[in-house]
Amino acid sequence: MKHLLAFALLLASCAAPSQEQPREMAIPDPARPVAPHPFLEQLVGDWSIEHRMAMGPEEERLTMHARESVRAMGPWIVSTIVSDGPMGHIEANLALAEDPDAPGEFHGTWVDSTAGTLWIYRGWLDDTGTMLTLEAEGPAFDDPTKTALYRDVTELLGDGHRALRSSVRMDGEWVAFVEGEARRN
Repeated sequence: MKHLLAFALLLASCAAPSQEQPREMAIPDPARPVAPHPFLEQLVGDWSIEHRMAMGPEEERLTMHARESVRAMGPWIVSTIVSDGPMGHIEANLALAEDPDAPGEFHGTWVDSTAGTLWIYRGWLDDTGTMLTLEAEGPAFDDPTKTALYRDVTELLGDGHRALRSSVRMDGEWVAFVEGEARRN
């Protein structure tokens, strides 16, 4: 009987409401604006993009033109890209910010109208502060039931000009499949 009473008391103590006060969360001061990282701020504005894509190792490169509009939203930049070209109408949205828990690292997402994949980016700046590298895992080109690691690089070249490169990790090496450039309008 003592064991049953001890068990009942233990069970009751586990179910009893905690007397601990909830932690107060610091709410950001809305009067203090939060700006994107200085690298990301340089991307804000309207851009014209030209991409050259390799559709396969033996295939001719396909050239696509797009318009990009980038705006700041607190610590984030939000980009909308629209292209009407040989692959039809394509829209994409990118959101990027410096990771508040890991200064110098970046995180973000990419979605586009060609697939239902939500790309989750992790990235970093090079030592010069002019090149942002973003990596994400997504469906492999050669087998959509498998995943591959992708890398997107944006390099600021000055005078409202930036280089863009995308590659995929295949057989232990990075293989470029898109190269392009963006110019500020």
